[in-house]
Amino acid sequence: FDEINQRSSRQYIYNVIPRNKHFNVALAIMAQSRKVNSNTLEEARRYVDIMEQLGQYESQKMLDNPPINEELSDKGLEMDISNISASSSKPDTITFNTLLKIAAKAGEPVVADEIFNEMMTKYSEGNLQVKPDRVSFNTLLLAWSKAKGANAGKRVTELLETMQKMADNGDEEVRPDH
Repeated sequence: FDEINQRSSRQYIYNVIPRNKHFNVALAIMAQSRKVNSNTLEEARRYVDIMEQLGQYESQKMLDNPPINEELSDKGLEMDISNISASSSKPDTITFNTLLKIAAKAGEPVVADEIFNEMMTKYSEGNLQVKPDRVSFNTLLLAWSKAKGANAGKRVTELLETMQKMADNGDEEVRPDH
């Protein structure tokens, strides 16, 4: 993991930038570890920060040097790069779901809530790659079901109500399981 951390802030010798799938594999390995704790969670969040930085770098690089489409150029047209996702190093739903799993295993439901809220904010701002799904909600529910304290039961109820409300508004992907 340290090697990924050291190399991910710059391009590799072969001009290859790690993609989110590479980071997601590293995060999944962390999540599957027998001993997941707050240090594991902190390290995982550092990787996600690196992913964000790489995504921003790639987005800027795409704007500075857009791909050339010969067919459009011959017609005097420009290529619309607004829909091109060059930022495949950016965190996605899988990334956030894995972070949620790490937070749940670390016994950090409040941190899991923070991660989920970040996910919801990014999605509401138009980032469709981080759309919360049933796995997101179920993992957050798992985190709170393991929590001790008076607020845990209340939070579980709130999450289930949110899932149902979203499903009633047409988002079947988050409908609570039976």
